[in-house]
Amino acid sequence: MAVQPKPVPDVSIAEEPGILRQPKAVWAVFFACIIAFMGLGLVDPILPAIAKQLDASPSEVTLLFTSYNAVMAVAMLVTGVIT
Repeated sequence: MAVQPKPVPDVSIAEEPGILRQPKAVWAVFFACIIAFMGLGLVDPILPAIAKQLDASPSEVTLLFTSYNAVMAVAMLVTGVIT
């Protein structure tokens, strides 16, 4: 009884891996990180102006910044669950 060789897959028709061929979850995390860092870059420099206009103490401004970060963290978790 002769042993039949296994068929070799045709590599030429296989899809090329690429940076744009990522699962949806990867894109969701990517965009959430971009938005988070962009938001931090926008909020952090204006905190002294916010504190001055609202006559807020440093601890109140810190609470504002911390709450912004917490909201962004929850948004990232929700985005991860959606995808």
